[in-house]
Amino acid sequence: MMFSAIIPTMQGSSYLKPLLKIYENHNLIDEILIINNSNRKLEISEKFSKLREIYHGENIYVNPAWNIGAEHAIAEYLLISNDDIIIEPELIDNIANSLKLNPTIGLLGAARETVYEPEHHSCRDYSIYKVHEVPAGYGVLFALKRENYKHIPANMKIYAGEYWIFWNQDNYN
Repeated sequence: MMFSAIIPTMQGSSYLKPLLKIYENHNLIDEILIINNSNRKLEISEKFSKLREIYHGENIYVNPAWNIGAEHAIAEYLLISNDDIIIEPELIDNIANSLKLNPTIGLLGAARETVYEPEHHSCRDYSIYKVHEVPAGYGVLFALKRENYKHIPANMKIYAGEYWIFWNQDNYN
């Protein structure tokens, strides 16, 4: 199981470079797709072999960036994340194991505290539970099979993209 990591960015987050390092060094991440929503080219001095920048020269907004990332992704699974989070690498392993063991999962999201305060909430101690509504913070990091990605309509530029993907999963019941 391999992931294409998709990260929309305006290059304003101090967490972007540490997040790139985590993705670059993880054996389950096949590629990192940065959808650059800034009006300037990617400004990262380090070289990342897995990194591909998709640059339009302007802000296309987060939901269209997710769509573009999903269209360009090559891996079987997508790991879509904000650029202002930090995670423990074990979280990627846990997500992969959960998706592998539960093939009926349409979409798996991380709890907000797992990505903003990982030092207080170990990624080794996690639980999976089915939800019937999108919890707060769900869109900051989520994973799914690429074939389960539901293209977000063009008129939804910023808000509710994760809701669209969540509610339109084929196996949602």
